[in-house]
Amino acid sequence: MNWPRYVVEYGEIAAITLMMVSLVGALAIVVRGFQAGRWYRNVLSGAGVVVCSLCMFVSLHYMRIAPQKIMPLKPVFRGIGQRAPDLAYVSLQDGSKHHVAELAGKLVVLNVWSTSSAASQAELVDLNRLQQAYGDRVVVLAITDEDTETIEKYAPLASMIVRKGRVPPGTDGGLFVSADVARPVTHIIDANGVLRETLIGKQSFQQFETEVVRYLAPRS
Repeated sequence: MNWPRYVVEYGEIAAITLMMVSLVGALAIVVRGFQAGRWYRNVLSGAGVVVCSLCMFVSLHYMRIAPQKIMPLKPVFRGIGQRAPDLAYVSLQDGSKHHVAELAGKLVVLNVWSTSSAASQAELVDLNRLQQAYGDRVVVLAITDEDTETIEKYAPLASMIVRKGRVPPGTDGGLFVSADVARPVTHIIDANGVLRETLIGKQSFQQFETEVVRYLAPRS
């Protein structure tokens, strides 16, 4: 189950609800007060106040990070099931300019990564394995907005057979999610150009394969 998707879509409602319920619960315990000679009830009441306080803290923390980490992902997840936004990029292999739309007719696994993310680096190994396993039936495209000098310092990338692209620094919106929001981010786009899934955070080879098999057109 794609939990980040549900957190993005329903987290704000859940956080507000949890905060209000916790506040009412804590107030109810305090108003009722602690009773002399009822130590076990007092312990339970104290524990209840602590739990309510923790729930309020978690809710407030979510609301604090939501504008930077959560809200920018809402348009991405809302686009699932619709034609994927196009993305222009420059090939790291030869410097030629391309668009993701050019890959229509193939299942595209579009990975947004960065050299500063250990999770991204580990995930690229599995994505390269995925490309090797499915050959020309799948196109794995790894995109970053880092400068070429930084990218070249990540030596393992050179031997990988995935397609590699770069977008201008500051690119944000559509299929490209900025680094301060999430890394890595992977989009699954079917052969008809429809965005089928967006995965946040590191995924395993098995998880990628599950998504590929789900949306890969059968051999003709």
